[in-house]
Amino acid sequence: MRNIPSYFGFPAPPANLGRVKAKGMEVELGFNKRFGNLTLWSRLIVAHNENKVIFRDDGETLAPYLKKEGYAINQHTSLLNSGYIMQNWNDVYAAAPSQNDNGNQLPGYYELIDFNGDGLVRGVDDAAPIGYSTVPRNTGSLSVGANYKGFNFMMQFYGVNNVNRRVDVPNWSTNLTDVLFTNWANYWSKDNPNAEYPLPRLNAVGPGHGQLTLYDGSYLRLQAVELGYTFNSGWITKIGIDRLKIYLSGNDLFLWSHLPDDRDVGSISQSNAYPRMKRYNLGIELSF
Repeated sequence: MRNIPSYFGFPAPPANLGRVKAKGMEVELGFNKRFGNLTLWSRLIVAHNENKVIFRDDGETLAPYLKKEGYAINQHTSLLNSGYIMQNWNDVYAAAPSQNDNGNQLPGYYELIDFNGDGLVRGVDDAAPIGYSTVPRNTGSLSVGANYKGFNFMMQFYGVNNVNRRVDVPNWSTNLTDVLFTNWANYWSKDNPNAEYPLPRLNAVGPGHGQLTLYDGSYLRLQAVELGYTFNSGWITKIGIDRLKIYLSGNDLFLWSHLPDDRDVGSISQSNAYPRMKRYNLGIELSF
């Protein structure tokens, strides 16, 4: 988007003015060794990529942290909290006022940081870059397997890191979704002042919680497992079948991650993405 002031009176024609510098690398290693009737194999693929916006038509007077230049595409920005949940009304009155919904401040909310120091927490002016972008910088895949006579076994892992995901869950939200997700169960109250999460409120909009819902999106997934046996001689050939394979396989069986749940993270926010499901398959393959 062109950086044209509103008083110009006419939208500027689009122009391809942005410049991005991107670089990356990929390494693939393989192993295959036979020991008599036993064959072992493995394949490791590791990739690294990163990018940086080196020019964008941002306003000259914008603070550097408000510009896209110097950061990755889809770099996360957020209001920040101090890590302290306000315990009483003295904490509320002493905190920097919020431009939006300041009247809804209550004990049990996070203290938000006035990042630019102007005395007021504003949703745009105080949103600072934090974490990584929505695209993982590092990805890796490891596949290992073995073949012994007619048996075959395969296991595949896939993982990413240096990525952040925003997961906003509608805890007791204003659209009458009066649900509290279990990952927020340890919330603040007078009897639980050292809670992990702030106070939820039914059908009420309060100030934001800063970077609370920005998660480390790194994960390691057991993506696929297969165990099978292949018949290709004997009684199989007598009935006119060249090859018969019976196998049991599974997909997305385990996940190791700091994310609150396992979803297809094709979307940026993840909150509307469909949950991944474990799948088990029992199958037969025939070749004539």
